[in-house]
Amino acid sequence: MSLRIGLVGYGLWGRHHARAIARAPGATLAAIACRSEATAAAARRDFPAVAVHLDYRDLLARTDVDAVDVVVPNDLHAEIGVAALEAGKDVLLEKPLAPTLEACDRLIAAARRTGRVLSVGHELRLSQQWGAIKALIDAGELGDVRSAVMTLFRFPYRGGSGGWRYEAERIGSWIMEELVARVRRLEGSA
Repeated sequence: MSLRIGLVGYGLWGRHHARAIARAPGATLAAIACRSEATAAAARRDFPAVAVHLDYRDLLARTDVDAVDVVVPNDLHAEIGVAALEAGKDVLLEKPLAPTLEACDRLIAAARRTGRVLSVGHELRLSQQWGAIKALIDAGELGDVRSAVMTLFRFPYRGGSGGWRYEAERIGSWIMEELVARVRRLEGSA
């Protein structure tokens, strides 16, 4: 039996998730929930056989969805994640879990109360690039490594729909997005 997954969020990153789900063995993209008619039109074009909703609650009400992949701005993770857990769905959240400790606690409590799975996607833990570096270190090919500095260049950085990644109150303390928000504010004030 295939795991039937509903996707909440069809922005830039949500589209990557949709393609990954559609290609994953043992998974079926069962439904997509979008925030706007424009993204819903894109989802319908890209996945014509998949049900598309403009309200995530309609997706959560579906009996043909086993799990929900939530790819929305950080400040919406708790609202949608808790609703999905309470609807009897397992939940995968794009990182971070939530922007505040209180929101994280709400998600964890809902997972415990419902007995459903709550997981956070940390894709770099499974990255082939970082895995190859770790293999080199483990094999001793880089000598006795005591520390390393990694730089990730991502400019122009994706601002998110409506620029939400530049709003500190919406992103929480996730270090990469927080730094981008500070840089953006400094640039804007100069």
